[in-house]
Amino acid sequence: MWDVLRWYAHNRGYDGNRKWSRDDEEDSEDTEKEKAARALMEKLGKPTMCQTICAKLQIDPLSSDKKSSPIAYKTSNAAFPRDIVLHEVINLLEKHIGKLPQVTPALITALCAEDNTPKDGKTVRDVLKELGLDARLPGRFVGGLLFGQAVPRFDNRIIGECPVSGEKRPLKNCREFLEFRWAEILANVTVRRTKDGEKESLTVEERAKLTAVARDAGGFTAGEFKKVVLEVSGAVASNADLMMTHEDAEEALVLDPARRFVRSNGMMKAIWADLPEVLQKRVLGRWNKQRRVTWGWLLQQPDAPKTLEAKLKAAWQETKKKPRKGDAESTWEDRVKQMLSPNFASGRAPYSRTVMMQAVEQAQQGKHPREAGGVLEITEERKERERQKEIDELTNNHLVRHRLKILLRVVEDMVKTYADGNPEQVERCVIEVARDLVEFSGKSNKDTSKLLSVKLKNFKDVSQKLVDDLEGTNIPITAGLIRKARVADDLDWKCPYTGASYDAVTLAKGKVDLDHIIPRSVRPSDSLDSLVITFSEVNKMKRNRTGRRFIEEDQGKPVPNSNLMVRTMAQYKACVEVSGLEHKPKRNPKFPFDDIDTKVRLWKRRKNLWLMDYEEKEFTPRDLTVTSHLVRMSARQIEKRFAHLRDTGRIISIPGSVTGSVRKSWNLLGCLAPACPEVMAMLPTLDDKRQLILDADGKPSLSLQVRPKGDIRDITHLHHALDACVMAFASHFMPKDGKLWEQIVTKKVLKHDEEAFRSRYGWHGLLKIADPKSEADKGRTRRLEVLDLPQTFKQQIVDVLKERRVVQHVPADMSGAHLEMTTWGVVKIEGDQVTLRQRSFGPKDIHPETGARMRKPKTETVRLNRVVGLREGKLSKLKGAMIIADNFGMVLDPKPEVIPFHQVAKAMERLTRANGGKAPRILKNGMVLKVIKPESRAGIWRIVTMQESSLKVDFVQPDLAQFQVSVVNDEGKTIKRKISGSRVWREVSIQTLLNGEFEILPNRQYCGFGPG
Repeated sequence: MWDVLRWYAHNRGYDGNRKWSRDDEEDSEDTEKEKAARALMEKLGKPTMCQTICAKLQIDPLSSDKKSSPIAYKTSNAAFPRDIVLHEVINLLEKHIGKLPQVTPALITALCAEDNTPKDGKTVRDVLKELGLDARLPGRFVGGLLFGQAVPRFDNRIIGECPVSGEKRPLKNCREFLEFRWAEILANVTVRRTKDGEKESLTVEERAKLTAVARDAGGFTAGEFKKVVLEVSGAVASNADLMMTHEDAEEALVLDPARRFVRSNGMMKAIWADLPEVLQKRVLGRWNKQRRVTWGWLLQQPDAPKTLEAKLKAAWQETKKKPRKGDAESTWEDRVKQMLSPNFASGRAPYSRTVMMQAVEQAQQGKHPREAGGVLEITEERKERERQKEIDELTNNHLVRHRLKILLRVVEDMVKTYADGNPEQVERCVIEVARDLVEFSGKSNKDTSKLLSVKLKNFKDVSQKLVDDLEGTNIPITAGLIRKARVADDLDWKCPYTGASYDAVTLAKGKVDLDHIIPRSVRPSDSLDSLVITFSEVNKMKRNRTGRRFIEEDQGKPVPNSNLMVRTMAQYKACVEVSGLEHKPKRNPKFPFDDIDTKVRLWKRRKNLWLMDYEEKEFTPRDLTVTSHLVRMSARQIEKRFAHLRDTGRIISIPGSVTGSVRKSWNLLGCLAPACPEVMAMLPTLDDKRQLILDADGKPSLSLQVRPKGDIRDITHLHHALDACVMAFASHFMPKDGKLWEQIVTKKVLKHDEEAFRSRYGWHGLLKIADPKSEADKGRTRRLEVLDLPQTFKQQIVDVLKERRVVQHVPADMSGAHLEMTTWGVVKIEGDQVTLRQRSFGPKDIHPETGARMRKPKTETVRLNRVVGLREGKLSKLKGAMIIADNFGMVLDPKPEVIPFHQVAKAMERLTRANGGKAPRILKNGMVLKVIKPESRAGIWRIVTMQESSLKVDFVQPDLAQFQVSVVNDEGKTIKRKISGSRVWREVSIQTLLNGEFEILPNRQYCGFGPG
């Protein structure tokens, strides 16, 4: 029996880490391997994993003929579900009770318990003690010894402190957080009592009524919330529609996850009223304590109704989904074992329990907790507490910690370089944080590259479609055209307002337009999810209305000057309500490289298309101080260095929408050309109406122009420096005024704000009020223009960009080994070369009869110093070895050689001794050198690659990002072409470098190096 149990310990089935996974098991689909296992059991007609494997291997376990099988079952790509294996083991052990003295119900509990819930008043640990097993299990170990596991402590690495009280922050599944989240929703709701009335917050009585309804129902769907807000307030309009466009809004509408689950789960809804009140309380209690509940557990309760199973089966038949093609139909036996789990929020709450309840009380009294005097107001005491913390105490995210430390090094170097080491000479700091910090956190370079490939897949697929569809038309494929095509592809190349189709040629020739679903005049966003493609005549007919408002008022009407017809509301609704996009898509941990961005973009566009009216969002004084957590952490770290700037308003987190709008108005991309000529290219010329200008041959006329910003990012790192210049000038010329920032982004000043604007900024030389372009807007708005930046300032930007101060952070860490994780067999060693062999196989290399893997031998010869395992040890006993994947760098003393990334510290000690006790010079990728001789290559160079076999190095000037750029060929297609000339220095022999004169510039000089 022990041997059998040990076999099950190695084959205990797959459960997708359901004891701790944050996915809803009921909604998540079976993995491909689980489906393959179920299909295999059904095909072979066996009820258990063991019997199925024996049948697959064509072995009779009861036969006296003990033989092995040539058939390989593991290549069946089958993972048997944990529930099947668990009950298989329990049945096996129960059949041996009374036959084997040590097999008892207590042993079965100790081995097979599914959770830590007491059974017959005893927990797993109690049973283990009775059996004489002193198993020291950690508190987070869940279940029995055979099928249990230690649940990872995701939220306990660094338990954050409340920024208000300093107390520890609880998990989000606590009651206080749910109440706080709901109170914040109510505090942000505004309504209009009459059609032309002012926006008002909900009254105290209205908030209490909404809360009472939410407690009873457990929460609302988005549609229910919009409806009940208007019913309770008696208003004609609210901002609930707008609030629901936020990605996490619907989750925040749940006040009691357990009660909401009862109302939303089809089977539970069907039987809940039949359960006795005491059983209802027991179920709700277990859910709120995050304990396991299954239909099987519910049926075993002593006070469960006798008709419960029959009603459950009937409800199951009504609610079960039809299996997809190739999938086995689910059975009642499987359904009974599945866990019922309400969706509780994960992670840690933003504040302590006490503070959250104080915020709830203030919100219930009609006061916003984040406003002046509110419990969540950012006070000086709170700022000081954040300043006192070390960076490592601020966040669990190692990448964010690293970036904050680099930020402080950059700031320190800037003070030293530009302020003579005196921080009091600094008058202003402007902060911007990259959005991808959290997304790429914790990922290796390989995983990051893989994720970027997934993100670019839609772009590449659409680009290829344009290449295929526009072949022979002489129409160039520009970045703008690809952007339009991505929107069109999202919409299946159909106009959402009429249903009419169009093709790539129609799109490229400008016969269809980009349309802002919510007019740009009220929501200044150019994101892909805010756009659709429609015909020019439809766009003119839609005017300054939301998509849904346009359909509501003009449904069924013909479109002027065309044969098109506006869709009816029913047709529009069917188009918008795409199946599978009812809720915000989330990344499934089982498929980490799924294209989630495209799904989220489609979901957001669906939200925008179904929005009837848009309440214009305004900047408020609170928006100027309540910024992202990353920006706030950065600001607190900068305040440590510049104490004289605290509370002066001169540490500014300027919104990206403001700097983006200003950058476009100032047209500064051309400032990069003197420093990086590669940003200029021969591109198709457009006229004033954005139409292509064709030459006499019918081909697009080309002229020298600045490339689009997206292309420039791949050419030079100086685009970051240009953005920094824009931020600096924008913060200087555009005062920290939320109202002004709003007007700059929306490019308009409302009529009733014009007098105040003129009195405050009438003197401003870069701001101009003009008449609006639309006749419909003349009565209520004026157009605000940001005038071009004077040439003097542009020349300043050009001069500093020409210094090409670009530095790459080069890690100094020598620890660890960068190895390929596959073991090779050593064939022979000849001189400094090692011949290695490996038997590899692909997913299709399977024998058609036995299913055995057909391994193909692969041989590789590598240098001796790139191999680990040749010395006496575990690998050498196996005649195995591992290849060192990366190099640490190339040492120049006492003679040039490349150091593999393995035991680097020991290698450096050896080389130091060989160099007479002096640390050898070393070159690494990313390092910057100042070459003096040969004079033809004198200047500042950055290392990009090093060749170990030939001891050669590739250099580029520091600002260049890569060796190639995109160009348009004679056929109008975009191709990659290598950069050549004086800005690139390829395959430089290290001996040539040593024969000349050069200086390795310090890695820690984060302000870069000027041309001198």
